[in-house]
Amino acid sequence: MVEAGREAAEEGIAVSRSLERANRLSANRLEAALGERAGGPDLFKIATLLNTLLLGRAVSAYAGASQVPWVDRKDFLASVQEKDKIGSGLSAGQMKTTVRLP
Repeated sequence: MVEAGREAAEEGIAVSRSLERANRLSANRLEAALGERAGGPDLFKIATLLNTLLLGRAVSAYAGASQVPWVDRKDFLASVQEKDKIGSGLSAGQMKTTVRLP
């Protein structure tokens, strides 16, 4: 039993190191793409968030969850506005949100 626990811990450490490396590589690529506009340590946080979202989506797809978070761009923007209203306590008439997507 002890050996199995040790192997699980070693696997956890290996996965953690791999994810850390992936986050560093993503941050480096973001920095290269953004050039002088790079945000320093914030790029690592952005890369970590991006990789977390991608990993979560992959796990969701692998688990068979066939939910699509948004049907289209309009649906996405409506959900952003709704979450913003809930978070800020503003009514729809008081809120102005600008989101630019490629």
